[in-house]
Amino acid sequence: MVLPPSHLDTLAQHMNLHRQRIAQLRQLLDKLNQQIARRQASQGSDPKPEGIPGLVAEAELYEREIRSHEKLLALGQDEHLLNTLSELLDNPKLAQAATRDPRGYARDRGIELPTNMNLTMSIRNGRIEILIAYYDELAPFLITWNNDGFSPPPGQHEPTPQPA
Repeated sequence: MVLPPSHLDTLAQHMNLHRQRIAQLRQLLDKLNQQIARRQASQGSDPKPEGIPGLVAEAELYEREIRSHEKLLALGQDEHLLNTLSELLDNPKLAQAATRDPRGYARDRGIELPTNMNLTMSIRNGRIEILIAYYDELAPFLITWNNDGFSPPPGQHEPTPQPA
């Protein structure tokens, strides 16, 4: 089972946002590491050598945020996870069962979600909706997946639902 192309397209938009943020963070991290190296090389003449620990702490934050975005990218590329979503679209009984405990449903199918991710699933008028909240101080996000696909990234408009 594969998600419809429209779902994969909306997911790709979110994935691109994570990739762009990682690229931006890596550029910032490179500049920061260069600044740290310069300060360490000239510690005797640096008027503010005490700034090095602060720069190192900032670099560590960038690295943590990169790891958070990489985890999210890995989830978005997990074919087993995407097939499980497709399974929900194809089987209303499974979808109804999953509403009771969406995290347990995922776990039972071998999908390990981050502990700081919350899933809320409902079915209204035969339409599935999963609200996915990722609670991370450096890379939080909120996304919705339903019968039409993933919600558009911030700043983009919701597509008009197509008649069945």
